[in-house]
Parts: sequence; C-alpha cells; structure tokens
Amino acid sequence: MKKLVLAVLIAVGVTFLVTYTYNQSQQETATESKIALNYITGWQDGYCEGWKFVTGEKCPTVPVAKQCDDCPNTYKSGFSMAFMAGIEAAQK
Repeated sequence: MKKLVLAVLIAVGVTFLVTYTYNQSQQETATESKIALNYITGWQDGYCEGWKFVTGEKCPTVPVAKQCDDCPNTYKSGFSMAFMAGIEAAQK
C-alpha cells in the first residue's frame, strides 16, 4: 500500500514538473513573438514617417524589415532604423 501511494505521488510530481516546464517554454515563445512584432511594427511606422518627412506624401509599400543582430528588437529601434531607410529611399 505504501509503495502504491509513493508511486502515485511520484507520478503526480513528474506530471506537474512536465506541465510547468511546457508552460514556461510557451510563455517564452510568446514573449519573443511579441518583441519581434513590436520591431516590425516600429519598422513599418518609421519607414512611412521617414518617407513623409522628405516627400510629404503617403509612403509606398514598406520593404521587409532589416535584421539587426546588434540592435534590441524593440519598437523604438525598428522605428529609428526604418526612419533613416525611409529618408534614404525618398531621396533617391
């Protein structure tokens, strides 16, 4: 009887640990996706603002966001990089 209770407790403990670890990895993946989405949104907004700064007109299709391994993947960094790219594209 004691062995059965011990086996059940071990099974419950293992199940809890596996479930907790799985949930943690899902949360980390969701956070990484939100960060990447913020960078892309910042890129789109910044490119259009840079284009409008030079031409005063609505921006054309926004190019795909450039990857920057040395930059933080935040809205602000995406915006600032794209703002400069929008200005350069509008001046051509």
